[in-house]
Amino acid sequence: MSATILIVDDEPLLRSSLSRALTDEGYTVLTAADGLEALLLLQRSPVDLLVCDVVMPLVNGLDLVDELRERGNLTPVLLMSVLDCPPCHHPAVRCLDKPFELDAMSTAVRELLAPPPQARVVAKRFDTLGGYPR
Repeated sequence: MSATILIVDDEPLLRSSLSRALTDEGYTVLTAADGLEALLLLQRSPVDLLVCDVVMPLVNGLDLVDELRERGNLTPVLLMSVLDCPPCHHPAVRCLDKPFELDAMSTAVRELLAPPPQARVVAKRFDTLGGYPR
């Protein structure tokens, strides 16, 4: 099963370029033009990763992350900004400065979607022990 990524950006060309690139890498991609549209979409469709511009109309990227965390949504977030990325105090949030190379985006996406190290250790022990007892 492929991961589902929501791209939120008010620039249609960037949104479609990222969508195409991430789809080509095997991800399922949803898009939204601003934070408000993203909030409405996330109520219907949970995602594995949010890739979001910082500066947008209606609801900006930082306010979107704040709102999601207040709702208990801990989905990892990759913020994109042409300005210096502001500090974000939430866990599982990284920033990528615009402009960026698609390789940098792909690497950040893979890293944010990778299970944390302790989850990999537990999964390895689980497999070593033969899975669930019968």
